[in-house]
Amino acid sequence: MHNGAVQLPLFEDALKQYQQTPVSERPARFMTTSSEPVERLYTPQDFAEHDYMDKVGFPGQWPYTRGVHATGYRGRLWTMRMFAGFGSAEETNERFKYLLAHGNDGLSVAFDMPTLYGYDTDDPKAEGEFGTCGVAVSSLADMEILFDGIPLDQITTSMTINSPAAMIWAMYLVNAEKRGFAWDTLSVATYSLETNEPYQSGRVFPESILEQLEIRLPQRVELPSLVSHLNRERILVHPDASHFAALFRDDAQRQIFRVASGRNLQHAFRQHRARIEDRLPE
Repeated sequence: MHNGAVQLPLFEDALKQYQQTPVSERPARFMTTSSEPVERLYTPQDFAEHDYMDKVGFPGQWPYTRGVHATGYRGRLWTMRMFAGFGSAEETNERFKYLLAHGNDGLSVAFDMPTLYGYDTDDPKAEGEFGTCGVAVSSLADMEILFDGIPLDQITTSMTINSPAAMIWAMYLVNAEKRGFAWDTLSVATYSLETNEPYQSGRVFPESILEQLEIRLPQRVELPSLVSHLNRERILVHPDASHFAALFRDDAQRQIFRVASGRNLQHAFRQHRARIEDRLPE
């Protein structure tokens, strides 16, 4: 590798490596919606493609155009999780346990509006909103109750939280640590989408809360030191285009805003002296 360029393997060598890689498939018939069979692998021997190894490659190999796993969903289905959360942490904890006992292999947490805006449940501005569209989490104690009795090292957790993502993520990590789970065994994603969420619902910190955060939070967060204690393959920070889908009819517009959102995230990381590479698996 020179000057950032990737040394691509020869076609024959890459094909041989792929064919020799142990794989497993589910006992199912893989086909299109027209009932045409779908083979495990297609190569230039099946169709012509210019710069095949550079632009397409093989599944599980650079440039990962065809996915990061050699067999995709043939080997393992995607995580099954239901977006859930309502009322108190106790009520949602019961719901989580029910979902896990009935086939879900991951959790997706829905928070109520006060939590999404960064308000405590007892704040006068949160009156009438407690637990109406998700679970209320105002403190570490709420987080402990929310995941009580749930094996955090055996499940994946997604939390759509946006603006207060840093605080909610910190609560999740501290709760896991108090229960004896090492950080590198956790698999958790927070939707920290401050850059695109306002376009749809305006879920950003009110000005009064931003003023408090400027006082309470340090000027610079040591992201690299935090990342070094976590399983970097399980850290997810991404610009999500799903919110833009409700706003724009044109796919090009959605992707333009998604790329712009990603660039804003990169800029934020660099401001905190964190290399983008520190956020990706090796």
